[in-house]
Amino acid sequence: MPKRLLAVLTAVLLLSACAQQLPPAPTTTVSTQAQLLQSLAHCGAASSYACARIHLDLARHYLQAQPLTPNAIAAARSELAMAAQNPEMAQEVQPWRNLVASWQPSAQPPHSCPNDAANNTLAAQIAHLKAENTAQKQQLDRLNSLLQSEAQKSLQGKPH
Repeated sequence: MPKRLLAVLTAVLLLSACAQQLPPAPTTTVSTQAQLLQSLAHCGAASSYACARIHLDLARHYLQAQPLTPNAIAAARSELAMAAQNPEMAQEVQPWRNLVASWQPSAQPPHSCPNDAANNTLAAQIAHLKAENTAQKQQLDRLNSLLQSEAQKSLQGKPH
């Protein structure tokens, strides 16, 4: 039992040290391209979770621009590739990458297509991906909270 307690305490100390070195997570209120780019300049390592989250937000910004142009699609594709460099974000980013890749073969962006049904389908796909991203972020937040709670319980039960 003492070895297990020592292992848990060591893990908690390592996690707390890592948490102190991580850059702050970007706020969800950042909405303009200029604000996102400014946040990106201060997010830390290029492949960090914080930077990946900002790259994903930038990609969404480009995809929501009206009218959606081939340049905006290319910029979104580039931002999604940058976000996918982070292993934690790679799975969350993949559906967005698949969606953008499906638009590449056509010369015109999907929102310039005269077919309202196609536009509605694409809007529904984007809404679905946003909902999935929100659910995954909430799950990650719950897991992080649980980890912190367990770490505090472990530290409180430690004999002095």
